Amino acid sequence: MRKKLLFRSKKTIYSCLLASGVLLAGNSRAAFFQDSTRASSPAKDTATIKPTVPVLYSQQPRDRVVGAIGYLDGKTLESAPVSLLANAFTGRLAGLYSSQTNGAPRFDNPVLSLRGRNPLVVIDGIPRYNLTNGDQALLDVLNVNPEQIESVSLLKDGLSSVMLGNRAMDGVLMITTRAKGTAQGSTISVTGQAGLQSAIGMRKSLSSYDFASLYNEALANSGLAPVYTPAQLSGYQNGTDPYMFPNVDWQHAAMRDNAPLQRYTVNAGGNYSNVKYFLSLDYQNQQGLFKESPAFAYGTNINYNRYVFRSNIEFNVDKNMSLFANLLGNMQDYVQPGVGYAPIMNNILVTPNNATPVTNVQGSLAGSRVYPTNPYADATSSGYLKNNLQAASVDVGLKQKADGIIRGSWIKGLLSYSPSYEHAIDRSRGYDAFNYPVASDTTRYLRVSTKSEQPNTDAVVARFQQAYFELSTGVDRTWNNNGLSALVLASYDNGQSNSDLNQVYKTLAARVNYSYDRRFVFELAGAYSGNNRFGPDNRFDFYPAAGFSWLLHNESFLKDSRLFSELKLRASYGRVGNANPGYYSYRQTYAGGGTYYFGGSATSVGGIAPGAVANPNRTVEKADKLNLGLDLGFARQRGWLNIDYYNNKQFDLLQVRGDNSAVFGNTYPVENLGKNRYSGIELNTGWSDHAGPLTYNISANLSTVSSKILFNDEAQQAYSWMQRTGSPVNQIRGYVAEGFFSSGNLGAAAIEGYTPVAGDVKYMDLNSDGVINASDQKVIGNDKALMFYGASAGIRFKGIDVSILFQGVKNRDILTTGDYQFAFGSNGKMNAYERALNRWTPATAATATLPRVTIASNPNNFLTSSLYVRNGDYVRLRNAEIGFTVNGKYLPSSVIKGLRIFVNGQNLATFSKYKDADPENYTSLYPIQRIINGGLSVKL
Repeated sequence: MRKKLLFRSKKTIYSCLLASGVLLAGNSRAAFFQDSTRASSPAKDTATIKPTVPVLYSQQPRDRVVGAIGYLDGKTLESAPVSLLANAFTGRLAGLYSSQTNGAPRFDNPVLSLRGRNPLVVIDGIPRYNLTNGDQALLDVLNVNPEQIESVSLLKDGLSSVMLGNRAMDGVLMITTRAKGTAQGSTISVTGQAGLQSAIGMRKSLSSYDFASLYNEALANSGLAPVYTPAQLSGYQNGTDPYMFPNVDWQHAAMRDNAPLQRYTVNAGGNYSNVKYFLSLDYQNQQGLFKESPAFAYGTNINYNRYVFRSNIEFNVDKNMSLFANLLGNMQDYVQPGVGYAPIMNNILVTPNNATPVTNVQGSLAGSRVYPTNPYADATSSGYLKNNLQAASVDVGLKQKADGIIRGSWIKGLLSYSPSYEHAIDRSRGYDAFNYPVASDTTRYLRVSTKSEQPNTDAVVARFQQAYFELSTGVDRTWNNNGLSALVLASYDNGQSNSDLNQVYKTLAARVNYSYDRRFVFELAGAYSGNNRFGPDNRFDFYPAAGFSWLLHNESFLKDSRLFSELKLRASYGRVGNANPGYYSYRQTYAGGGTYYFGGSATSVGGIAPGAVANPNRTVEKADKLNLGLDLGFARQRGWLNIDYYNNKQFDLLQVRGDNSAVFGNTYPVENLGKNRYSGIELNTGWSDHAGPLTYNISANLSTVSSKILFNDEAQQAYSWMQRTGSPVNQIRGYVAEGFFSSGNLGAAAIEGYTPVAGDVKYMDLNSDGVINASDQKVIGNDKALMFYGASAGIRFKGIDVSILFQGVKNRDILTTGDYQFAFGSNGKMNAYERALNRWTPATAATATLPRVTIASNPNNFLTSSLYVRNGDYVRLRNAEIGFTVNGKYLPSSVIKGLRIFVNGQNLATFSKYKDADPENYTSLYPIQRIINGGLSVKL
């Protein structure tokens, strides 16, 4: 019988693989989707009660979880039309803060923060690392299809993450991928979807007339003669000659209103007694917003193609032994204009409308002496850059039950290898651009930019490989009303990047979880871990943690309560670390120094000088984490409430000592000196119910993060407000603006060496010494706890489903500085935006929000001050979806088990007091996208 089942399971796998291959061969743009709410039950409750919860290296019964763990069903992510999984998390998990500052395809990954730190990503039990080139992530490990995700867990306290030892301080974002079909037997699903992207929150440039008028005003304020004559101003205002008096909206000239994206997926899953599998092949194409020229046979716009294959298979050799193999392949092709998308966006933003026409009267590309760079030409005529990324991972493991030795015991081994690299091809080119002083006279011109031939150079820009080994053993037993889970694990994690020497993490960890009488749960865990890049005496440390929970709903006095179906108190405390060793910084290095001359001739010898000063005592940063929690379920688990309070004291933080001197003659090393504290409250609540054929759910989460510098090794400050110790971490500091100078207060305290005039920024003299200098700088940002939240709702009535997600941030300040803040920039040649019209003039003195305009950098008005701190609070309609599902019994073909049509959107509306740009992406590197997307899912 067992052989028959084995043969049948193998046959099923081969059939699914063959079916996938045939379907792909028949239609490369078809998509196949397996076990998705899209084909069965969308608008699923985001807080569905699961009997077990994924924890580090295992699963735990839900009522025995002691640590602070956030959980999200992977199916809730599928309504987000995003390429990076991290963009689907926003607003869904208490404690996880997301900030997206770049909307460019492929590089639109947000910064994730868990209780003030950037969490480690663990996928299927293995820590994963991005492939990077400098600070840019070329391969984000979260670059996967949401439909491949089974669950997301946030390990927020010390107890839940301590088994990672010196990598646990920042918390853990743990991803579990799908390992099987949800129903018995096998299924194949197909999904195809396509949509349009459009930019949101881009800054608005001044018209040529307003720009020229304001420029003359700035010249006058700087004591200079105007450069725009009344005739020129009239020409800009009338717009009758677009070549002599251009008024080019460069955003419209170089960018499209929208760009397409599409994704096609095939998923196959099986769930049998002796074999389980999940196979997925995903293709996605996302284009950029730049225009292209028909003059070239190749494309220059951003064009991002991604192919992801995943295969997770688990096979039971017999009743005691199981094998599993997970395979992932990720291939990406990325094309962008030859000068790069970031320089183009910068040129679009800094080039004034009157700089130059797009083209001259006879059709050639235009430019000028001052503005030889033409943003439209950069986008369409600078050739292209093409990058190809290839990444893979293979995980192979075996688990053997050992009931013959100890009932409930097991042993497990795991091997993983993950290589990745990126190859770049440069096919950029220069272009001819001309300036015609007299538009109608084509005999007089100036070449301001020169065409160049396209190179065909290539290089491998980044490489990374990871080898991971793990051996673990444990026991899981229950008897009467008691339960015991124990785990001992050893791991070896070897990573090698580019030409660097290997970095190795070695860890021996253990955890014991004991439940007594279904009322009390005790958990102890710890890790002894090290990193080879620390000095011999500082490589290893021990990290302990402990926790306790009390299940009051199982007490006799609450056991029969009709109100509470769950009431649990939790507490945990643990010490965790963050290994940041640098590159063998404990060893002193030497480099080439000066040249030494000998004798009367020109005989010389090169010298050797010490490099950066070594720190043999550099060690792991650490944190002591306290967490107190309450889990409440009521009305038979239709309603729930989870509250956590955390207090994390960090110490041995790396910093350069403040009491330093240039007399030292070298760069001071970083040392383990700093101390910070992060604390806050997290709340998650919701309700899920049904009324006949109508099912609905609502949920909300709210989190706060307060930070404080407990110790910062800084030089002795003359005044208390200058000290960083005691203030929030990474707080905005600068001068306190108190309006503008006017004719009545020109004798007030001013910047040393500067004579103010009416309309200049007036600063508060904090020490009352009559001079404004560094002693008058203090914290100028919001010192309240950062608050972020999300709220979602979903309904389903027969075949119709609707879901919606709002996300917001409060007590968030942003500092607006740089060329986009100051009219005409620091060199007097940059753009000016509509907000510059709010500058000070004698007529607007009572309402002005900005100082008088001047040409080039102003030593008083360009200083960092509270005048340029803006309220960055916002609420965003992050996601919404509506769908209609047709049951298979109503479909003409018996092969089709279900069909669903859906429309969804991302970043649909934003509400904020900050109007100059998008409050989340206010630097405008590349705009965040609003996405309207629709598709069709078929379950076979």
